Amino acid sequence: IVETGEKIFKHFLVNQEEPNFTIKKYKNCLVFSLMPQQTKAAIWYYTRELYFGNISLNEEGRVERNGNGAEWVQGRHFYQGQFISGQKNGRGKISYQNGDEYEGQWLEGQIYGFGRFTDSKK
Repeated sequence: IVETGEKIFKHFLVNQEEPNFTIKKYKNCLVFSLMPQQTKAAIWYYTRELYFGNISLNEEGRVERNGNGAEWVQGRHFYQGQFISGQKNGRGKISYQNGDEYEGQWLEGQIYGFGRFTDSKK
């Protein structure tokens, strides 16, 4: 889990020499983008959380996760899947630090609907 998050972040840092590379500082995060429209970016939250994927600005002008992306939270989990309005929504797979995994449907950041949970202890 840690390796995956670090690889995503390092990939973005390696590409800093791109002509369209930007870094924007917000109250809760840094946004690294290679595209002028900033529809895809890496976000490093000051809570030691990393996100890479599609983003948009909400009505308040805050950056939020929207579309397909990957989220890494140090010491907790790695999630890859869909986001709507900053929350896990749609299909996605989460791998927890202890080895447990869930792949299936999400609604407003919560496991919801059909899916498969794999217990690492079994």
